[in-house]
Amino acid sequence: MQAEIAKRNFIIEAPKQRVWDLLGPALLNSPIGLEKIEILDENHVNAEVRLRFAFVTLTTRLMMVFMELREPERMVVDLNAEALWGLVRLRQRIIFDLNSQDDNHTEVICKSLAEKNNPILFRIIARKAQRVAETTLTGVEETLKRLVGREIESYRLARGIIAPKEEKHRCWRLEYQDDLSFH
Repeated sequence: MQAEIAKRNFIIEAPKQRVWDLLGPALLNSPIGLEKIEILDENHVNAEVRLRFAFVTLTTRLMMVFMELREPERMVVDLNAEALWGLVRLRQRIIFDLNSQDDNHTEVICKSLAEKNNPILFRIIARKAQRVAETTLTGVEETLKRLVGREIESYRLARGIIAPKEEKHRCWRLEYQDDLSFH
């Protein structure tokens, strides 16, 4: 049985295919501090993360398995976390659904689910798992926005646009010159 522990919806000002291309790197650049990242193949990644529980910091081993890759619509990632030599285990699933709002805006719907196979253990680590999931989803949004912003800045410099890009709540804006030729 799975329980939803975090959910986040946001819009990125980029076409759906571009958001899809940046989603994997955004997930691997998670703000939870992945260490010792080892890419085993296109669907399996191992890493470690240090998580603080009360007064103790535990090194937690993560195995990320990209279960469903329906480009550019849906990405499902299973996270298997293990700490204390396997005594503490948690399976979590993160689902990303991408929907085009128009040619240049993509809605990203994120959900994080955790297994409740062991109700006692789940109660003990549920809050921490929820905070880690929320931090991860927020970090994916921020990283996607930052990566798209870098691309816009490169475009601005390559085209000789003088005005700097302007950061908005969900997007970036460039002021074009009237005489800028696009052909």
